[in-house]
Amino acid sequence: MSKPSLPPQLSLIIKNVDLRVGFSELSTDLQANYPSVKNVIRMKNKFQNEIRLVKIELLSTQDRNQLLARGKIMINHISYDVVEYLAAANVLICSKCMGLGHFKKQCKETTETCKVCRLACQDLKNHQCTQQAKCLHCGGNHNSNALSCPVVKQFRADLTKKLLSNINSYVQPKLVQQPINNNSNYMQYLANFPPLPLSHYTPVTNPNSVIIQKLDELNNNMMKINNRIGELVRKTDKLEKFMVEKIESDTENLKRIQMTEMISEANKRDISSLLDTVHYMAQFLLKLNVDQNGRTNDANFKYNLERHCTQLAKCVEKKGNPKK
Repeated sequence: MSKPSLPPQLSLIIKNVDLRVGFSELSTDLQANYPSVKNVIRMKNKFQNEIRLVKIELLSTQDRNQLLARGKIMINHISYDVVEYLAAANVLICSKCMGLGHFKKQCKETTETCKVCRLACQDLKNHQCTQQAKCLHCGGNHNSNALSCPVVKQFRADLTKKLLSNINSYVQPKLVQQPINNNSNYMQYLANFPPLPLSHYTPVTNPNSVIIQKLDELNNNMMKINNRIGELVRKTDKLEKFMVEKIESDTENLKRIQMTEMISEANKRDISSLLDTVHYMAQFLLKLNVDQNGRTNDANFKYNLERHCTQLAKCVEKKGNPKK
């Protein structure tokens, strides 16, 4: 069985309470800071969805009036606006004629109306009801004084709107009596003198929203770092590919150099062999240029051949002893 609510005169409404705020934490902090708070209720709309209004029921009239006078309440280091709780208006249903908006003592009808079958009679004590419920207001299958009647609901809604509009539009002028001198006084209406604009202040932010903002910034920074790491990986892959290609190119060049050196050595050996052969042929020709008596047959031929042999010998010597 649920506990009955306290009278609306002991209730207040806390405005703009974020739906992301933990309700249990909110209730605990409220009851810890304000011991007179009995119940904490999250308000709902007509679709039974939670809204940003929280109703608190207090046991102390003094605490309720102090909070209402300040207009602010501090919960978890956050300041919220506090306004008066205005309960839905109660609909008066006459028990004599089943009419709306007046009591039986104020009723002007001469006959009485049955709340079940809606038939009028002089005295309900002598009335024989058919026990078939039929509403006097909407004709539905319910008693005429049922609060679930759509006509009664609409009447209550219109009455509540009217009361709220009257409260919001009503401004009571405050009179301030200040003596100008000893002989005369003047009356000043504060309504004619608008108050100075409120000073700018930095509202207290919700710690949950600050944490969410920090997490978003951290997530963005992590994404930037991830992108940077991706770029470094791509550059590293390119560098590794370049190094592999460079090593392969150097290997090919080394092979070509080695092949060139081998060819050069082979050419050197061939040239040396050729020079030796030419030298032997020159010596053979010099021997043929001598007659039986040992005299030279052709002096010019001998001179030219010896000169060429000397040059060839120098070439062979240079090939055998290259300069370092």
